[in-house]
Amino acid sequence: MKIVSIHAVREAQVIKKGNPDYQNRILMMSKLELLTEMMVFQEERARIGKLTVPMMIRGRILFRALENGAETRELRLLARSYNQYLERELQTRANAKVHPAQILANNLEDYFREPLPAR
Repeated sequence: MKIVSIHAVREAQVIKKGNPDYQNRILMMSKLELLTEMMVFQEERARIGKLTVPMMIRGRILFRALENGAETRELRLLARSYNQYLERELQTRANAKVHPAQILANNLEDYFREPLPAR
């Protein structure tokens, strides 16, 4: 018997779809705007504390654009390295087989993360 997480299936669908609107926006940015977007991306990641799938997709688009437009070797290497990391993470999530105990743990974690309703 094979157990599939609905959450994992949804993540795989989001990964396949990508984010064409964000990609079009990134393609229209200047190099300075791309660097500013990279800072915004890193600040968001630090604020949330982890990378979500939508963030990984946006990051992959952003860092690919930074890599292609980089004028320095260092920026090209940084962007390529981070892009490869995001690709591996997305591939891992897309191919994830989730153990039932992990599904329960994820659901409980989400349940307790939600604020309690006001009385």
